[in-house]
Amino acid sequence: MTVSGPEARAQGREGPPSPRRHRDDRVRPRIRRRPARGRRPVPRGRGHGPDAAPGGTGRGQGARGGRGHPRRLSRGAGLPDDPDRHTRLPSVAGGGGRVRHAPLRAGVTVLALLAASACSADRAPGSEATVASGDPAACPGEVLDVVVSVAAWSDVVRRLGGDCATVTTIAASPAGVPDDVVPADRAAFAAADLVVLNGARYDRWAVRALEASDGDPVVMTAADVADDDAARPGPQLWYAPDVVPAVAEAVTRELAALSPDAAPYFDAQHTAWTAELQPYLAAVAALREGSAGHTCATTLTAWGPMARAVDLADATPSGFRRSLRSGSEPAPEDVEAFETALRAGDVDVLVHDGAAEGTTADRLRDIAEDAGVPVVEMTAFPPDDDGFVDWQVTQLAAVAEALAEEG
Repeated sequence: MTVSGPEARAQGREGPPSPRRHRDDRVRPRIRRRPARGRRPVPRGRGHGPDAAPGGTGRGQGARGGRGHPRRLSRGAGLPDDPDRHTRLPSVAGGGGRVRHAPLRAGVTVLALLAASACSADRAPGSEATVASGDPAACPGEVLDVVVSVAAWSDVVRRLGGDCATVTTIAASPAGVPDDVVPADRAAFAAADLVVLNGARYDRWAVRALEASDGDPVVMTAADVADDDAARPGPQLWYAPDVVPAVAEAVTRELAALSPDAAPYFDAQHTAWTAELQPYLAAVAALREGSAGHTCATTLTAWGPMARAVDLADATPSGFRRSLRSGSEPAPEDVEAFETALRAGDVDVLVHDGAAEGTTADRLRDIAEDAGVPVVEMTAFPPDDDGFVDWQVTQLAAVAEALAEEG
């Protein structure tokens, strides 16, 4: 873990107030404090949990079209009118299996990639989709085309699919989250066997892309797996430790149903990934144990589900929280309430959006540092060179360290 003075924030969009801008997405979580006069902050080594621990879970036997199976998207299906409800994909009658023609699928994939290349000019710089290709020679069954809406779920899906899945990530970084559908998105969705969405109205643009595409993929949303918990404090479900293993199990079940010959392979991938997830679950448990009697405040909307999961009391003013979730400018009285809480010692740690920049964000961070409140910088999506587990373990360890120093 690194202790440092002010430095450039990184990583992209997470949905904060409007004065923020975003930089490169390679920020690392760190605890920031205002150094004493005449002294420069001294770096520390970065702490991680163990790389892996033994373990594994069994999977339910999901059959295509059976109970709990993701529903297909009907053409022209609209979004719910109620803005507080999670995105739900309506069912279509008679959901049976599809006939596979491998040469045709390969052709469709090539056409989709060509379309994506041709249409990349429709996207903002740095927002092109990324593709991790499967290996037909190493896969015991059919290599599936999987599209993931946002990179926060991408590493999980890639690890589960392994050689038997070509995984296309549409929004490969927070800066690349699109505001609307572009032809490249429709081409990727049209070629997909399985689409993995976050849901909870976080990636509504992906639902629109699915509606506009000519494909017929199986669609799975993390919000459906999470059982539509209306009390969850944010739509970023990859920050909810109860949802992550459930999504992994659901993805594995659908991969096995779509490529039955590779089902034992997907089962082995899931078992291995579940073992690798143990340091993350252990870090969550350790933070929950150390959070008793402590408070946090945040400028990172994504942190809400994790704060709730570890029983860390959220001292962020409610009006400021609402502005974060809506992406609107916080009211002056909400900013003032935030500043007062920091100066009064009502906050033990400030979880700060490492991508945030602007007058409000900078002022809150500086006030926290001046008041002796540790500031842990986090990001909404994992950096490019980190997998999900390493990214989350590092961030959770930073918060645990900050709370331990507070006593």
